[in-house]
Amino acid sequence: MNLSSKIALAPVSVAALGLLAAPFPAIADDVPDALSVFEDAEVRVARCTFPPGATHVCHSNPSYMFYALSGGKEEVQDEKGTRTVDIATGTFGDSPPVPWHEVTNVGETTLQFLGRVFS
Repeated sequence: MNLSSKIALAPVSVAALGLLAAPFPAIADDVPDALSVFEDAEVRVARCTFPPGATHVCHSNPSYMFYALSGGKEEVQDEKGTRTVDIATGTFGDSPPVPWHEVTNVGETTLQFLGRVFS
């Protein structure tokens, strides 16, 4: 992919994301229904789906942006402690690198995020 294609894709990615957090919620092989939408050496865009009760086990993240395609309630554990976070559909956020965290869907609705992770 050439540079002009990446530049053209960047606004589309951000607009489509609206976009990754908390971790976007995070992107990893153990995330329930993690699906890469786009990936190259510089960026990864993925959709992650967390049905009620699903946990993304303890992991770290580089900086990222996220957009909540469908919101709900999650429990986040990290160096700050444990807290419950209500995420509204349409929420956009970004995060610096996260040394570690674990995220569990503690609500009654499926959480779904579109996220962009920076390499």
